[in-house]
This record gives sequence, structure tokens and C-alpha cells, in this order.
Amino acid sequence: MLATDRVRLPHVPIPTRQGSSAAIPITHTATRQQVGLLVVTAAAHDAAYLAWYADPAHAGHGYISEAVRLLLPTLLEHRHRIIAVITPGNDRSRHLAQAVGFQYEGTARQARRDRHTWADVEVWSLLAADT
Repeated sequence: MLATDRVRLPHVPIPTRQGSSAAIPITHTATRQQVGLLVVTAAAHDAAYLAWYADPAHAGHGYISEAVRLLLPTLLEHRHRIIAVITPGNDRSRHLAQAVGFQYEGTARQARRDRHTWADVEVWSLLAADT
């Protein structure tokens, strides 16, 4: 288990087979209430995708960024490159990515199906060498 005074993450094996995922609940240390979720998906070339989700009732308190900071060293022990895919306009996720050291790589045009239309996404990454 990884923990701080405010959040804890259970021990979950980091996925290694391309396309396999692990969902990691983010729990408030004092209340033991789930405040968010991290999802790690193994990708090609020793990379992993990292996605984060905040429970709307707990958004804006820094729990997600604290959990991401807690998990990144473990991820970077197993993966060379961590990728975050962010919907343009999602300022909270963009701010979180910047705050924990991700670098903006560019926009992947029409890379995600959003309802019935194709949508652009921003690609952010963090390399083991960056830390």
C-alpha cells in the first residue's frame, strides 16, 4: 500500500501485458471513503497510459494529484514512459499533468470517439529520465 496523510492506494500489480489494465481506487486516509480512481494500462514500447478520475463530491481538493504523485515512482520503476490523454478544455487535468511533471506533446486529431463524433485529444507524457 502507498499512503500519505490524506490518501492511500492499495497494492495493485502494475500491468505489463500490452492492453491490460489495473484500476486503483484512491481512498481518503481518515474517512476511508473513495475519492477517485487511477487506471493504468500497459502500452507498447515499455509505456503505460495513466488516467485519473475524481469523485465529483471530492474534486478540487488535491486528492488526485497527491495520488498521482504517490504512484508515479512505482510506475516509472516498471515503465519507461507514462502517457496521459486529456480532452481539450479539461483544465483541471491539464493543470494536474503539468504539476506532476508531464510535458505536452501535441494534439492527436480525431483520436477518440466521443458520442457520435470524433474528438481531438491532447497527449502528455512523462519519461523516467524526466524525474
